Formats: sequence, structure tokens, C-alpha cells
Amino acid sequence: MNRCLELIAFNQKEKSEWIDAIWAVISESISRKHSFTPSVSMQNVTSPRSENRCCAKCDAEFSFIWRGITCARCGQRFCKKCFGRLRAEEKNRRVCESCSRQHETVKVNGDKQARTRVNPLAIAAKSGEVLHASVVTFKGSMNKSLTRYFVVRKDFCLYSYQNEDDECALAMLPLPGCEVKMSGERLTFTIRHAQRQYTVTVGDEQTQIRWMAVLDLAANAVLKEKTNL
Repeated sequence: MNRCLELIAFNQKEKSEWIDAIWAVISESISRKHSFTPSVSMQNVTSPRSENRCCAKCDAEFSFIWRGITCARCGQRFCKKCFGRLRAEEKNRRVCESCSRQHETVKVNGDKQARTRVNPLAIAAKSGEVLHASVVTFKGSMNKSLTRYFVVRKDFCLYSYQNEDDECALAMLPLPGCEVKMSGERLTFTIRHAQRQYTVTVGDEQTQIRWMAVLDLAANAVLKEKTNL
């Protein structure tokens, strides 16, 4: 069952802090998930020497008494020399050198991804490939009238700004799949997205016609690699 939680911040700083905190949790969860992924599928591990009688790396044959050290991650057996630095750990924590290196690589890549996260709202109101923009009166889920500067770019997303000189958007809405239609009120139209509806009022008829044309184009477009925040 899909669930949607809508959060409302009192200012841009608080909103950014919430976004960073949520992203940190997601990144940590993904990193942990990958770190426990076996480097070699257990179904694909077969001993070419039959019944794991030899080291999986150097082919040194084990004695009748000593059967080598088993990697807790990939399940292969190694001699003491080939197993690596974690051979003295507890049995369920003994990981061979190959699996250990893979774990470190996944961890480093996960850290880099977290550091290089791009905020899709960090774009100035007048920058980018703008299809249409203007000042509008806007009503959202709280049914409170707000003055905003709306911008639709060639990525077919609607960006909301406090004013046209802002360096960062307050919110972004992917338009593909949205329902756009005229309202019964003069110079007003609505944008419906999932369970939410937004009412927009503009200053004149020409602006309304222009907005309806751009929004209809964007609502029927195909969106690639965008996230609704």
C-alpha cells in the first residue's frame, strides 16, 4: 500500500534541513543494503578441487585435519596466507580479502554519492531553459492565497519562487501526468496532481492562455530522472 506524507516547513532553511536529513537516512540505508550483498552468489560457488579440498585462490591442498578458513560472505575456503587480515575475527565476521575490498569500494562510492547530491531546487528563478514564467496567485492544500513566481522549464517541471529574483525555488512539481483545466472563476485554472489540487489565478486573459498552452504541453510530456520533492 502506497502512503504519502506531506510536510510543511515555515521557511526555506527549515525545508532544506528536512531534505538533507531525509536524504542522509536514505543514503545510509542504501549503503547498508549494498554492504551485505554477497560478492559471489552461493549458487555459483563450486569447488574445482571437489569438496573444497584446496584454497580457492592459490590451489594449496588442505590437510585431512585442517580444512581452511571459510569466508562468511562468499562461502569459499582459503588458506591462511590468501584469506587476508580478517582471518582471526569471529567466525561470522571472517571475510576474505576480495569481499573486504568490495565492501570498502561500495562504502566509498556511497559516501561520494551522498556528498555530491544535487539539490533540484537550487536554480535561480531566471536561469535555465524557461518555457514560461510569471507572477501568480496560488492556493495549495491549505487553501491559503499566496503570491508566487511560477516558472516552467524544458524539463517539464513547475518551480515555485517567493519572487523572480530568488536563487533557490521553494518547491518543484513534475507536470507530466498532471490534470490541467480551466476553473469556473475568471482568469483561474487548476492543476491536479495525485490527491492534491492547486488553484492558480493570473492577471489577464493572454497570460492565462499562455499558461494553459504551456501546462498542457508539459502535462502530456515524458519526464526523465526527476523527483517530486
